[in-house]
Amino acid sequence: MKWLPFLLFMAVFYTTSVSAQDSVSHEMSAPVDIPQLGWDKVLLMSNGNTLLIHLQQRKGIVVKTFDKERKEISSLKHICDVIDINALERSWLKGVYEIGGEAVMFISQYIENRETLVRLRFSADDGKLIKEEKLIQSPTFQNRTSCYVVYNKNVEGYSIFCFKNLEVTPKEELKLIKYSSAHKVIKEIPIPNLGMDSMHYAKMVTANVDNNGSFTVALQLSKIKYYPDILDKYLVSCYLPADADKFVIARTSLGAAMEAYYTHYSFNPVEQRLNLMVTTEQMAVLKDGLRPVTQAWYIPYMLVFNETDLNDMVTKPVIYRRGSNYRQQLMGREMPFRPAPVKMFTNENGITTLISQEHVNNAYWKGIQSSYTYLGHIGITQLDESGEEIWGVVLPKAHYVEYNVYPAEYVMRGMAKPIFAGQHDKAYEKQFSSIDCYTANKNLYLIYNDAKGNTFKTIKDNIDTVYSYKFTEAVLQRMGRKKEMLKTSLFGEQKENESRSVMLESADFDDKTLTYAALIRYRKDDKYEMHVAWCHLK
Repeated sequence: MKWLPFLLFMAVFYTTSVSAQDSVSHEMSAPVDIPQLGWDKVLLMSNGNTLLIHLQQRKGIVVKTFDKERKEISSLKHICDVIDINALERSWLKGVYEIGGEAVMFISQYIENRETLVRLRFSADDGKLIKEEKLIQSPTFQNRTSCYVVYNKNVEGYSIFCFKNLEVTPKEELKLIKYSSAHKVIKEIPIPNLGMDSMHYAKMVTANVDNNGSFTVALQLSKIKYYPDILDKYLVSCYLPADADKFVIARTSLGAAMEAYYTHYSFNPVEQRLNLMVTTEQMAVLKDGLRPVTQAWYIPYMLVFNETDLNDMVTKPVIYRRGSNYRQQLMGREMPFRPAPVKMFTNENGITTLISQEHVNNAYWKGIQSSYTYLGHIGITQLDESGEEIWGVVLPKAHYVEYNVYPAEYVMRGMAKPIFAGQHDKAYEKQFSSIDCYTANKNLYLIYNDAKGNTFKTIKDNIDTVYSYKFTEAVLQRMGRKKEMLKTSLFGEQKENESRSVMLESADFDDKTLTYAALIRYRKDDKYEMHVAWCHLK
């Protein structure tokens, strides 16, 4: 594969952006009677129905059912017996998935003063609540068990990783519990002793499962070197092969200024290696005139492990050299490009594709540092089997979001989030920001909201900046097998007095039928309606 870098590097200069209005068709429901508040999730069910789940502060859980004809056939509100509906703002959503033909929601909430993971199962036929039960409950308030649901639609069943408060109870066992699609426990797999006796802090980073059924769990252990804030830090990578009964563990030293923030994991079937993309957070002190300003930088490192020997590892920082060169050549000036990873895929040829976006908290607004978050250009970077960059491209985007939102919130969408964190209206608008990323049939699909005038612009053009998602249009960007970039409006022809913005966090994608479904906000003149939309990507 040594010849690939040259060919792929050359391909960067032939990547173009063209319109493709015939690349997508869509259907839309009648207006949906839900307020523009709260949190929403759409699920494409295997029986052909579509469920819309709506959560709102101090309200019941609303489940609406749409049939194959896209008509709403049921709308039910569940007050619940186990979950305290009035305490949703103090709860964490741990995932909403189709499992065993049912819609299954996991919510973590303090019940009886103990952190508890609750599982709610809804019928795919009409949205009725089949069963609500406490799944895992902490032994005591102090001896806390934090649960992380690990799910992949290509893998049978689901798993739950149980993390303990190791600073207080260092002898407690961490474990992964595997469940079948019928919600029966298949096995419990403990993680061997981590050596907490010599450590002071332990932090859960991320748990991932690949399409082949293998798992990784990333933890960070820290030891005080010089009190209070100079630490020796270690990334602990725990690997569980598919159908195995024992974790394999590797420990990697982190720099004193580095903090393991989140990870992405994929398995390379060609080289039989594990690709673990570790995004680190590093704080830099910049100067704003005479005033020092602290700014977070998100720097990813590719850790490539030998599956049979995790001590055989290669570490490569991802510096986006190809994408930076691409942008510099088209824009005619040198500009640093430091995006934060959003998604990662590895194909059957062993090539890894990393999708990232520029992310700056407390961005400068009219010359002063503000509470706005800047979500900028999108980077697509490809890496070979050793983690070397071999191809890259940058897509234009410039959004200012009126609140602080962090990269991990986008990476963990639908998997671990406080349901109603922050100010209510601004928390709602978060669901329209960032990008959705999917792969199917060797194509890469990116979906995001953008200013209407940007739909067919490339990075060479002067793009319009987005300050509000209420007037944006949903955009589809597809990268084909030959690196060709096809860009179009997700909903076809645009009208001057209309806009259709996708609630990205609500979306679901069927990679078999290439159907993307989400809740959308439709505007005509100054009137807004909510609809469920189904987009068929060709």
